[in-house]
Amino acid sequence: MLYYFIVDLTNQNDFYSIGIDGGTREQAEEYLQGISRSVRFQRSLDDTRKYKKYKDLGFGKLFYCRHIARVPKGLENDKRERYLDEQ
Repeated sequence: MLYYFIVDLTNQNDFYSIGIDGGTREQAEEYLQGISRSVRFQRSLDDTRKYKKYKDLGFGKLFYCRHIARVPKGLENDKRERYLDEQ
């Protein structure tokens, strides 16, 4: 299963599209939340891909990372609660 996320790696509205092959959506989301404050799920595909370069994450492989200018419309918001949401 392929999972695509939009991640703000620098926390300054520098967005990256990241693709992960393998594991579950929750594992991929948890891994990316350890890196970034803002993780948004984009889509999943029930497909396989061939790739030459990748990073082994233990549960899957990170095979795609590309800078994008802005966040596409219709994405889910980050699921983690923020301080203001808790009050």
